[in-house]
Amino acid sequence: MAIVGSPRYLKSAAPAKTPQDLTQHNCINLRLPTRDSLLAWS
Repeated sequence: MAIVGSPRYLKSAAPAKTPQDLTQHNCINLRLPTRDSLLAWS
């Protein structure tokens, strides 16, 4: 897994220190070809 962001977004967003912090960020979810739905953040 990679967590990436544009320099512009990272300047304006609070840093994620834990995986749970990612729920407070604008994220592009992952869709695998073997699944018919988005993977839920857990």
